[in-house]
Amino acid sequence: MLLNILTLQNQQISPYERFYLALTSSESKRQYPKRLQKFLDFLEIEKEGSTIDEKCLNCYNFIKGLTNEEIEDLIFTFIIFQNKRIDRKEIGPGALKNYMKAIKLFFKMNRIHITWDMVKTIIPPEQTTSDDRIPTFEEIRKLIEYPDRRIKTIVLIRHVNKDLLLYLAVK
Repeated sequence: MLLNILTLQNQQISPYERFYLALTSSESKRQYPKRLQKFLDFLEIEKEGSTIDEKCLNCYNFIKGLTNEEIEDLIFTFIIFQNKRIDRKEIGPGALKNYMKAIKLFFKMNRIHITWDMVKTIIPPEQTTSDDRIPTFEEIRKLIEYPDRRIKTIVLIRHVNKDLLLYLAVK
């Protein structure tokens, strides 16, 4: 029994295994490694043909030799690079946010502590506006002609609210 405990103590969990252990859903297990891979590729500290496990170990060893400020600067550089890709419309702001989630989880699971609040300030916000518009009266008429009473009710309620808003705006 004591021999088994000593053997377990000598075995180290790799940085990638720590990261992967924190992923609970099957979708996270599919997406997060790919997102972390983007950061690892950006760092260019791995050997050609390395597995993601080896790349994470190389990244971990590299980052452990840096100060917190140097690590933050490295992440800032990654964010600036991705912001340029956002400006060129290669990726959306949501993609950068997802990359950062994977990086943050990798750092958290490997006890690498930096000031994430400062990092969050330079990440652009996601665009949450939609391309909705108010329907024209002609479109409303077409919907009212539809034989389903449920749709007619929804259209009429919306139409009444729109008239009410116009009435209030005029007064």
